[in-house]
Amino acid sequence: MNKVVENALKIDFHIHSFFSHFKDQGLVSQGTIANIQTLIGQLNKNQIEMAAITDHDVFSYEIYKKLKQEEGKGTIKLVLPGVEFSIGFKVDEAKKNEGSYTFKGDEVIDLSKLNLDEVEKEISKSPYKSLNFDDLRKFIEKALQQMINRNQTRIKFSERYKKIIENYNSGSTNNDEFFKALKDFLASLKEEEKRAAREGLNEAELEIYDLLVSGKKLTSEEDKKVRLAAKNLYLKLKDNRDRLLVVDWYKDIQPMTKVKSAIEEELDADLPASYDKNTFIGKTNLILSMLIDKTVQGIQIFH
Repeated sequence: MNKVVENALKIDFHIHSFFSHFKDQGLVSQGTIANIQTLIGQLNKNQIEMAAITDHDVFSYEIYKKLKQEEGKGTIKLVLPGVEFSIGFKVDEAKKNEGSYTFKGDEVIDLSKLNLDEVEKEISKSPYKSLNFDDLRKFIEKALQQMINRNQTRIKFSERYKKIIENYNSGSTNNDEFFKALKDFLASLKEEEKRAAREGLNEAELEIYDLLVSGKKLTSEEDKKVRLAAKNLYLKLKDNRDRLLVVDWYKDIQPMTKVKSAIEEELDADLPASYDKNTFIGKTNLILSMLIDKTVQGIQIFH
């Protein structure tokens, strides 16, 4: 009997990058174009011959193109474009909206205008609680996505949200407990959205500050210096963006080196002495990686 398949191929068409971080949380937080060599190394290690990055509802041409360049190198023979689409059931809109709080629209979400007591009141009187929960979840997910886009260190909120959903789906929590968990989570998001103002920073400065203080225990004086470093670095990058952040700057070693040098120069001038050489290098690379990620995703850095 003739064989139907003469030679088997090892295929992986279910690879997610950072662009799926909202669905996959911390699992793909490092899956950026800056770290693509890690993915390439794993594909070759596992002798994958055909591959596709299939992120949730988004296609990153930059990451696809970067991986496509590996065809013919190592074990990778073919890289295909791909997307993993999210689908759902369409319900009767008249019933769905009956007595429900509205969580729709493509506008930027302002959590400060959300009245949590009103949300609870509307959901409690609705006969379609599961549909209201679904709308509330979509609202939270959109708000969370926007907040993470502004500050990648907020990925911890995404991990907390994932746990809430997992507990509900597993039956560990009932509807009332689930809503309370969502309400408490929304309250924490509202507080987080106010944090930049409390810290005396704008959103971009706060992200730099958060990256700089992560893993560090600082004195009050050291903290002041780190805040100053965040402010000055943001200002330097903003004032010199036309010179430093040129088109596709992250794709070429020379413009990327200029950006990295600007980061190093400013941090060296302002960071306290407790940031030793290894810490300094690590923080520089973190901020550079953040800038690359935002540029690749088309997220506005300066406001």
